[in-house]
This record gives sequence, structure tokens and C-alpha cells, in this order.
Amino acid sequence: MDALRIIFYFTLLIGPLVLFHELGHFLAARYFGVKCTEFAIGFGPRIFSWKPGETEFTFRILPLGGFVRMVGEHDESQDPRDKGRAVTDKPLWQRAVIFVAGPLVNLVIPIPVFFVFLMMAPGVLPPVIGSVEPDFPAAQAGLEPGDRVISIDGKAIDTFEQFQRRVSKSAGEELTLVVDRQGATHSLSMTPNAVAQRHPILPMRIRERGLVGVHLTQYGPVLHVADEHSPAAQAGLRHFDTIVSVDGQPVRLWSDVRAALRQPGVHELLVMRPERTTDTWADVRLRHPLRMKIESGDLEDLGLETAQQTIWSVTPGSPAAQAGLQAGDRILRIDDREQGEMSWILSQLSVGADTEHTLSVERSGELFDVKILPESRNVVAEFRSAREEVFIGFKPYPAMQYPALEELPVGKKVTMSLVSSVRDTFSVISSLVMGVAMLFTGQVDSNSVGGPLMIADVASQAARDGVHRFIGIMALISVNLGVLNLLPIPGLDGGQLAVVGLEAVNRGPLSSRTRQIIHFVGLVMLLLLMLFVFKNDIERYWRSVADWLNA
Repeated sequence: MDALRIIFYFTLLIGPLVLFHELGHFLAARYFGVKCTEFAIGFGPRIFSWKPGETEFTFRILPLGGFVRMVGEHDESQDPRDKGRAVTDKPLWQRAVIFVAGPLVNLVIPIPVFFVFLMMAPGVLPPVIGSVEPDFPAAQAGLEPGDRVISIDGKAIDTFEQFQRRVSKSAGEELTLVVDRQGATHSLSMTPNAVAQRHPILPMRIRERGLVGVHLTQYGPVLHVADEHSPAAQAGLRHFDTIVSVDGQPVRLWSDVRAALRQPGVHELLVMRPERTTDTWADVRLRHPLRMKIESGDLEDLGLETAQQTIWSVTPGSPAAQAGLQAGDRILRIDDREQGEMSWILSQLSVGADTEHTLSVERSGELFDVKILPESRNVVAEFRSAREEVFIGFKPYPAMQYPALEELPVGKKVTMSLVSSVRDTFSVISSLVMGVAMLFTGQVDSNSVGGPLMIADVASQAARDGVHRFIGIMALISVNLGVLNLLPIPGLDGGQLAVVGLEAVNRGPLSSRTRQIIHFVGLVMLLLLMLFVFKNDIERYWRSVADWLNA
């Protein structure tokens, strides 16, 4: 049943993409008067056909592609009645449009898909500052948690994504921000730092981006209790205790705890404490509720700090373990730069392997420095593809909280969704083009390339995650098909475009012998490519295939 389900979702994923691809060729050919004798989805023996006119529409048994058979495409003998309707009879620019129409459809499919997703979203994340890193441009400019960014350099900011994009592309450029702080308007100036970061789609690519040290999220009320003699420790609080409520009032953010404990009197805390279980092989921690009391006061005076700089776990044998880091250690600085959130230090450590860093650490009230050397390792990533990653070996406690979503006016939402869908589509296309180039130059491991089995695995997993995830993956696979089909390989659309280019340079059609050689070379290249991706798939899924065959 699992195999049938995977085949079903693979067909459901690839079928529409092939249909739209071939429909692009078909409609362009018909528009220019080219006779199409067959419109086929799939390869191999026919399982269904329908001929309402001069074109026969067929479905074939292997849903791995499709084709539109046009008169004159393969130099077969032509019916005299079709004179002028062969694809070779058309001007070169019309033939180029016909060949590029299929990949073009695949490349633009994500635009309406992303647009619909954005329009269906329940709201947007507002441009409200969640947390501010110390010793960064935002903190130096006076930006505070809770500030709402109204505009940057006079341009209105409506979402946190807009704020991030503006900052990201402005490394080294001074920006003027107008922010709303508790009803009052303030103007601030800051210059984003230029920081090397890994590309979100191509992790092997390092790029320079502007960074000011702010985060959308705020850290939840998870504790770090450094001083064992502090009022917090005396009350019974420990590392990674999560305050759920103060005097019966729920709290979500660290700022909520600060405001509640400033009220005079003795306060009752409801705390959830994670504790390891002893009857499992894995590191499983259950949270137990506890009640305790503490006097009012400022959090610093009570000995309460957030655990957002505290190590939650360390992998044995990892670079972090070799450096001597332990769970409960609080990281204060990296390479003499103060930091207030673990995500920043992890991002800096992940930029490159074999680069030693100095971490300033607090443990049980004592301060010391450690040297850590991240290492590179090959891992089996999603869909069993192998890739190289920077390995560090420690994790923070996950406790970040997002602000409430906000709804935009319909007109602004339509405009923003359209702009974002076009921009995101072109971002995916450019990333994939660069990925293909890096594959040919050896910067990307060829073993990461997948074929039908990997696509089937992607489709099956996406279907389990829901229809939105499935359609999103379909859009990304569509871009892949569009980019790959434009490669100048004979037999692909890019190969056909290359032939058109050669004829334009030759100022006339290529000889029949030359065309036969091109088609033969293309067939060999496609067969080798298919063997290569099948080899990768078999290596990646050998155990699953063997289990299925032996079932």
C-alpha cells in the first residue's frame, strides 16, 4: 500500500506539471499554424487516446514526461497537404517561441501558486521588534523591544519581512527609521553591519547581508539561574524552568514576567520543570508543574535571567563537547563580541568549518573562555540526499514566541502578495540556476541530484504535511523542470533552442546528417543522465526498494 500511495502522489505531482509544460508547446505551435499530430502525457505503451480532430491526445503508462509531436520535427516524410504547417517551415523566432513556451510555463507556475497562498494566509507578521542584540547597530541606535517600525528612508513598512529585506540589502548604508514607541514617534539612524551568511536554498553558498541585530521573536519566560545564593535560587527556581503564570495570570513573554514581579508583595509562580525520564533510551524530558513563591523586585536583583543564551544540550564527541561546553553554560560573547541570543552565535559558528572561535562562558557564576573549532561533516539530509554541513554540537532551549498576526487592507494585501509571489519565484529560479552552475563546476556534490524515486519521496512526504505543502513542492519542482529543460542538451527544449541558434548563425537549416548526429548525441546524453539519476536514487533508497521487493 505504501508503494501504491507513493506512485499515486508522484503521478499527482508530475502529471499536472507535464500537462502544463506540453500545453505551452502545443498552444504556441497551434498559434503559429504548426500541425500537431499527437499530444502525449507519459511515455511507453498507450493506455488511453482520444482524437477529436487532427491531434491525437494520448496517455501513456510511464508518467515521467510527455511530448507534442509536430510535423517536420524529426524530418519524417510529410503529407503534401501539410506544406507550410511543419515546424521547420516556420521562421526561426517562431520556432524558438514554440520550444521555450513549455519551460516558460513551468517557470511561471509558482507565481499564481504563491499568490494564492499569500492571499489565503490568515495575516502578516507586523514590523514589531521582538528582541535586540547588544553591541549591534540596532541597540546602538536606541531601538527597543516593542518598537513598531513605521518607515525606512521614507518608505512605509507594513510587515517584518519588508523590514528584513530592506536591512538585508543595505549593508554599510545608513538607514533612517521612524518607529512608534508606546504611541510616541521617534526617528533613529543606523548602519547595518556587513555579515557573511549561508544562502537559505543553497547552503554551500556564502553571501554578504546587512545585519542590525534584531529579531521578530521574543524569548519566552524560560529561566537561567546563575547565582545559587540569589532569591530566585532560594525560592527553588532552576535552569530551564518555565514560568507559566504569576499570581494566576498567564505570562507568555519575558517582559510579562518583569512587569508582574515589579508589583509589590509576595508572588506565587506556576512553573513547568523539564526532567529527564530514566526508563527510555532517548533523551526524553517531561515537564512537571511546580508552585513556589518569591518576593517582588527587579529580575536582576532576584537573580532571574532568560535562558536564551544558555546551552540546553551538548552532543557527546562534538566540537562543543571537545571544547568543554556543558548543558547549562551561558555564552556571553563570541570573538569578543557581546551577544544576547543563541541564534546569532550559531549563525556565526555555522558560516564556515575549520575556523576557531573564542567563546566567553559563564558556569555557576564563574567566567572563562573556551576555544571551539566547528567541523565539516557529510550528513543525510531531507529525502536521503547527502550534503556537507558545519557541525557544532550544542543546542539552545527552544522557547521563541511570535507576535500576533495582523490583517492588511485588501488592496494592500493583493499588491503585496503579487509583488512577493513574483519576487519569490525569481529568487527560486536564480537559486536553481546557480545551483546547476555550481553542480557543473563541482561546488555541489553530484550525489545530491535525485530522480523519480526522490521526487516520489518528496511528493509523498509533502502530501502527509497537507495540501498547502504539496502544492508548494509542486511549484518548486515545476521551476526545477523549467530550468533543467532549458539546458542546451539535445533532446531537451534547450537543445532545440541551441539548434535554432546554430541555424541562425549558419543562415540556413542544418543538413540532415548534422541533425541526425545532434539527435543521436542528445539521446546518448539523456540516457546517461537517466542512468546517473537512477543510480543516485538506488543508492539513496536501496534499503526501501529491497524491502518493497521482498514484501
